[in-house]
Amino acid sequence: MNGEWLDVFFSSTDTYFSNNNHGLHPKEQLPNFVKWLIQAEILDDTKHRQLTPLGKLLSNLYIDMPDLVWEIIWINLSTNSPIAKWYKEKIDWGYRFSQQNIQELVRNDYPIDSPTTIKNIVYALFRTFRESPIGKMGLLVEQERLRYTKKTYLDLSKEATVYSIYKYAENKGIKAFRVSDLYNSENKQGAYKEFGITKIDIEKHLRSLNSGSNCILTAELNMGLDHITLRDDLSAVETLAILTNMK
Repeated sequence: MNGEWLDVFFSSTDTYFSNNNHGLHPKEQLPNFVKWLIQAEILDDTKHRQLTPLGKLLSNLYIDMPDLVWEIIWINLSTNSPIAKWYKEKIDWGYRFSQQNIQELVRNDYPIDSPTTIKNIVYALFRTFRESPIGKMGLLVEQERLRYTKKTYLDLSKEATVYSIYKYAENKGIKAFRVSDLYNSENKQGAYKEFGITKIDIEKHLRSLNSGSNCILTAELNMGLDHITLRDDLSAVETLAILTNMK
């Protein structure tokens, strides 16, 4: 995945697949890009290749809020892309590694896949990190030649935090939980696993929402409480639209 590909796509969503001016190889690059857009929940499927409600929203936000768009994209990729999900769940914050190390770890978890398949999948993930803003979120920080670490992302937006909270709840089929649940050692989802955001910073975002005019959720954070209750009538996409004044 390449950040420039998304620039072109969002600048021409109505004609992107019809005029063939995207500049991608129709067999080697375009199918992979479409698959990536589907995993990011921007397109519906490979046959129709239509924008989802989220895709339309992100397209409208991209010029003015590109960082937010990439935060949302990583949340969805790390849920729907097998290799991105594996990386989110298996690689701890602060861990130092090489690309070869990651290949070996993936091979241990997927022994039936061929070494070539694993090498290509890991290579594609690393290219996504290097060639898009996702890597700059701390997910792939070069320490020295061919050695990297995974660092926490300190600038996660309030909008992406709330989107992540709603996605976490949707995936679990719940509408209420505790902030501390996101930091449980057995938990594999949510904003901490996605970005490494601290409990203090999440609670700062939640407090600002409690005092805001848009009642997206209710957060009980005093007297040692850390309860979050979400609205029954809102989805993750709808909350994002409200917080970005698109609804």
